[in-house]
Amino acid sequence: MAIDWVVADAQRVITGKFGIRYDTWFKQSKFIDDGYLDKTIDALRKRGVIVERDGVIFFETPEAAALRRDQTDEGWVLVDKAGDPKYLATDIAYHRLCLEERGVDLKLNVWGANTQYHLQQMKIAMPALGIDPSRLEVVLYQYVRFLKEGVLTRMGRRTGEYLLLEDVLDAVGADVTRFFLLQRSADSPLDFDFELAVQQSNDNPVYYVQYAHARIASIFRTAAERGITPDGADLQLLTAPGEREMIRLVQKFPELLSEIEEHRGVHLLPRRRRGQRPALEGASASRAGNPGHAAPDTASHGSQRAPVDVTSTARMVARALGRATLSGPSDTGRCRPGGTRGGSSASLRDGPRPSARAA
Repeated sequence: MAIDWVVADAQRVITGKFGIRYDTWFKQSKFIDDGYLDKTIDALRKRGVIVERDGVIFFETPEAAALRRDQTDEGWVLVDKAGDPKYLATDIAYHRLCLEERGVDLKLNVWGANTQYHLQQMKIAMPALGIDPSRLEVVLYQYVRFLKEGVLTRMGRRTGEYLLLEDVLDAVGADVTRFFLLQRSADSPLDFDFELAVQQSNDNPVYYVQYAHARIASIFRTAAERGITPDGADLQLLTAPGEREMIRLVQKFPELLSEIEEHRGVHLLPRRRRGQRPALEGASASRAGNPGHAAPDTASHGSQRAPVDVTSTARMVARALGRATLSGPSDTGRCRPGGTRGGSSASLRDGPRPSARAA
């Protein structure tokens, strides 16, 4: 069947190339064929929110009538005259299935900005089935526009301009694609700069962050060879401005993760906010991650303080990269935009563990 080919191709790109894995791929035809859609419409009919006119089944409540776009809008069609279910009907049934039959506590959807009206429909339909609408949460994402050779191109069916996700992944790699898509909040349009995405310089935030990760891994290897550990280190020696800033960022990192979870704001990892450096950029700018500052592993007191400074930084960078599902190369030679699909953060995550507050 055509739908099987479409799903298989989506899995090839989304899972195989982009690295997003779903526990279940669910076909809409399943609950249509087994009668669950009809049962949902019957449940709505029993609650008095179904009307039929000229063989068409409508969802109708005072709230729905107030939300109609104009006077020519006949209402919210669930099933047309030919007996074919419309998108609203199948989506109501699907969400009822998730929230009532599957035992899902919270249904969290990621939709495009053009679905605002449909979201309002669903928020009205859920209470009609006795379902608390707060159990349905939707993150609406704005569109992505692409900059190529300084020219801004907006994707759209009307303009006939579009790029497939696979095209972007093949051009710049999964890590760069992920990072760039995470740089803006859901309610902000995103301009994806192809020229910047392939640069191997500090202007490219992905290269900047991954270079820091790889350099920290190198410091760990050097420390291990020299038998240097953070045990018994004098924390009073961490007095440089960069070191003090790094301590502050590490201490606030758990608070940042809580804020990201609460507000569904993963963009706060790479994005600057409230005059502060983003977690990833701040970690990369540390003494250990910045190639413009030598790690103090040979100074008189360096062997005592470097492992502490670098260990805390390492934990933060590794966790931030993990939350953003970006790879962490362990060698600076692998920090190449467009080719950073591999790499491992094991050298950092398995390194000396910092204090619980900094973890």
